[in-house]
Amino acid sequence: MLVSIIVPVYNAAAFLRRCVQSIAGQTHRELEIILVDDGSSDATPELCIALAEEDSRIRYVRQENKGVSAARNTGLDLACGEYLQFVDADDTLEPEATARLLEAVSRADADFAMAGHWRVTYNTSSVLSEKPQKMGRSGVFNRSDFFRRFADGGYLVYLGWEYCWDKIYSRAFLTNNQVTFPVGMRLSEDRMFMLQCLRHCRTAVVIPDLLYRHYLPAQRDIHASASTVFEHSRWQAHQHSFDMLFSLIKEHGCWSDDVAAGIYKDYVNTMVVVLYRYCRADSTADRYNRLRHIREITEHPMMRDAIRTYKPGSPAENKIMPFLLRWSCSRLLAVYAAYKARKIYG
Repeated sequence: MLVSIIVPVYNAAAFLRRCVQSIAGQTHRELEIILVDDGSSDATPELCIALAEEDSRIRYVRQENKGVSAARNTGLDLACGEYLQFVDADDTLEPEATARLLEAVSRADADFAMAGHWRVTYNTSSVLSEKPQKMGRSGVFNRSDFFRRFADGGYLVYLGWEYCWDKIYSRAFLTNNQVTFPVGMRLSEDRMFMLQCLRHCRTAVVIPDLLYRHYLPAQRDIHASASTVFEHSRWQAHQHSFDMLFSLIKEHGCWSDDVAAGIYKDYVNTMVVVLYRYCRADSTADRYNRLRHIREITEHPMMRDAIRTYKPGSPAENKIMPFLLRWSCSRLLAVYAAYKARKIYG
């Protein structure tokens, strides 16, 4: 069964070979690997051509720079496989990733299947940490039951709506429902894509395997991307995605206090990370705008609702940030978030 694996590529010469080797080495061999070069200005085009010459399963296409969403959409248009995966150019797949996801999605005749992943933080010289990120309860879920999984909550457990790349999709499902990535959106484009999937899906499968390695640079200058830019659009994009998630759950009659509490917990944890990024030493925001943005986050109606119900789920979770959020202490938040950012990012 042919699986198309789409890799959006932009100035990825430093790590693309590692990524492609992990895909080419999958135990499931019937692959179509689509490299979409989004107008790279480094040695990426030459590397893509060389990789395509080494493996006949690799297709290379170059387009003018339009952003990661447009690159993924190009891959969707070109794909011939019955099933699709997305892999970011700086990430890797575990050797049995495609085989295990394909087995799960085809056995359940589902629209998509998902697995857990590793979050790998690194600097210029070494890997700093490798943390498992699981997907909560495993099983086969209809749409309503999948939404109700949000009642499970959990610290940094995204429950299947955060990313596009830890999953496999039926191409027919995406095509028939015209599911694509929002062109021009620089942050949270994964979430908006997945919200479309959740709006239309009949059945989704969750398996417990950790099958994807997501690499996160500890310093912005290691690998500059939209995800390492500290501008106000980061909070706005996250806020918009949570607004859409709440609307979708209410639309499908899956709202409950437990579901809301689970999403609120993830919302608070997400916004805490946003605040850390605002307050990093290399943040581009000046002191005035930083405080203004922090105040906007802390005073948002969803934050006020969320922080009232928030309870740390484990001793490892930070308790000071929620306390400061609860009391809207913008200046103290800025000071403490800067302290935490130094410990996390250096």
